[in-house]
Amino acid sequence: GEQRSAEGHRAGMAEAHATEAVSAPCAMPALLQATLAPQFLQSSEASALFSHHGVPSCKDISMQALRENFVAHNKPVVLPQLLSEWQPVLSWDTDYLRGACAGRSIYVREADESGCSHFNGEYTEKKVLFSEYLATVCRAIDERLPCRQYGAQIQVRRDLPELFADTRPEPEAVEALGARWSGAPAIYIGAGNHTPLHFDVFENLLCIVRGRKRVRLWHPAHSHLLSSGQGCFSDSAVAGDLAGRQRVECPIDELAVQVDMTDGDALYLPCGWWHDVASPAGKLSVSLSYWARPSPAKQGVLTEEEDLY
Repeated sequence: GEQRSAEGHRAGMAEAHATEAVSAPCAMPALLQATLAPQFLQSSEASALFSHHGVPSCKDISMQALRENFVAHNKPVVLPQLLSEWQPVLSWDTDYLRGACAGRSIYVREADESGCSHFNGEYTEKKVLFSEYLATVCRAIDERLPCRQYGAQIQVRRDLPELFADTRPEPEAVEALGARWSGAPAIYIGAGNHTPLHFDVFENLLCIVRGRKRVRLWHPAHSHLLSSGQGCFSDSAVAGDLAGRQRVECPIDELAVQVDMTDGDALYLPCGWWHDVASPAGKLSVSLSYWARPSPAKQGVLTEEEDLY
């Protein structure tokens, strides 16, 4: 199939740069400083509280409370079963996806044997028929192995428009985030895949449509200790479950907070928070991300990065 570098692909979609893994070895990343105002980067007290207590979970929260208590303060929150009656959660299995988008093509990321799509600015993508990719995912599920490809950051409206109608109306919580990225929502489809440590400069409402995801988060105040690619998982492929996926121990683990999510759950993932994401082998994983630009009150001094939006 047709191959391309990530750099070549994103040359034509500059907005997507803002949602990719960003390297920051032993220093506060300039892009992060440009994204968030200083008070959101230096709160060691807040980061310690999150490390101790974990990410709060709020069911049936109002949009005003979500905006004022979490988005405005750049604090993550889990919204359990917010999406339990949403059409994608109710209907998107492999048969439905295959039937809805027959003939469509997508770009998928190459993954290693553990299902990890490593990012160093040069990962490779491959253009495949959507139906062929779903067949690859199903084979990986049957074998209870991580899929060696990952359908990541696919713009639903542009690339799989037949699915876009199912996402309407969009989750009400999206309104609390602010001005949305024009390419939202983006869909992630795989099985046993893992995205290594990175941060995004967009706000994100992560919506779990099918399967489970484990998200580990680090406060922006810990950026000087972090670099892209840390905190990777090693996979016990036969187990086919997150319980069998062991973390590679590293000093930053104790600073992380962990969120386990399933169908219908949502997570407000604030801009600037470092995170890695894993799903269990042997099961279909589908999620949607709604990205939005941080409010002016939260932004740092944007310079050349402004054109990413």
